[in-house]
Order: sequence, then structure tokens, then C-alpha cells
Amino acid sequence: MCPRSAGDWAGLSSHAGIIATPGAFCAALEGLQPPNAPSWSAQTTQARADYLEWSDRPPAMPGSVDLGALMLWLRERLPDDAIITNGAGNYTAWPGRFLRYRRLGAQLGPTSGSMGFGVPAAVGAKRTSPQRMVVSFSGDGCFLMNGQEFATAVQYDLPIIFIVIDNSMYGTIRMHQEREYPGGSVHRVEKSRLRGLCARL
Repeated sequence: MCPRSAGDWAGLSSHAGIIATPGAFCAALEGLQPPNAPSWSAQTTQARADYLEWSDRPPAMPGSVDLGALMLWLRERLPDDAIITNGAGNYTAWPGRFLRYRRLGAQLGPTSGSMGFGVPAAVGAKRTSPQRMVVSFSGDGCFLMNGQEFATAVQYDLPIIFIVIDNSMYGTIRMHQEREYPGGSVHRVEKSRLRGLCARL
């Protein structure tokens, strides 16, 4: 909340109010020593350990492709400066959970749920950083949105690795449909359309 008038401050309180000029405040800070260990350091250490354990053990999955195992395989082999891109959908949980991002600018993905973001992000990343490996994850629904960007990658001979996670449906849309309208219609992606797109390029 950003107070815009004196009335907006009503009901707000702080644990420790500071009334000082910037100069006096900075002078007072110079004499302070930080604690050797914050009171919450044990909690953050445990949280980090929990995260590492969670992201090192993929759950058992049905089917012929084990996405957790694939992500662990990639994690061991991708260079530290690799750029990973993705669109929006349930499939993004796999690279988000299991891959490691070792430097700034290593992960490009939408925060707004923009399907199809991963392919153009990969094209832009490879054009601006041609020396870095770029790997782009897309669901089959996301990938179908990107014929023009895929054509641009071909035109400029950009060596991008595209990984398409194909479940023959708009998986996130289906999840929401089944939750909100059980037994209702389900959006599906026809594999022939995806094959046709790739064959034309």
C-alpha cells in the first residue's frame, strides 16, 4: 500500500519509527554493527536444505518420458551461462523446479501467464548473446503460437535448442476447465498441426 494523503496513514503502525534527516540517519548507522548471525539464520539454512532436497528428487511419473529425470540430466550438462526460456503453462514447473540458474539473465519467462513467450525470448536471447547456449521450453500449445519467431530463428541460422513438451492439449486451460466446469469441453491440440508447422520450416 502506498499512502497518498495524510488520511491514508490512519491505522498504519510500525515497530520502530525513525524521525531523522538523511544525514543524521546515515551518521547514526555508521556506528552500528550488524549481528554475527541473524535470528532467522537457522530457518533460512533449513529452508535452503529443504529446497535442495525437493529439487533433487523428481516424483515418479507415468508415461514414456520422465520430465524430472530429463531436467536433472540437463542440469548436469548445461553450461553455467546457458539461457533458459519458457512460455506459460503447467510444464514450466519442471524447469523451474529442477534446473539451476547460476547467473543473472539465465532465465527468461513471463510473469503474466503469456503463452508463447519462450520461443521469441529464445530468438532474442540468441541474437543478443550468440556465444551462450539457449534452451527454450514450450508446451505444444505455446509452440503453435510461434511460427513467425521460429521462422526468424531459421532465417538468421540461430542454433537454439527447442524442447516441446507435447501432451496434445492446452494443459493449463484444461486444468481450469475441469476444475470450474467438470465434464465440460476440453481444448486439445492436434498433433498433425504441430508436425505440419515443423515440416514447413
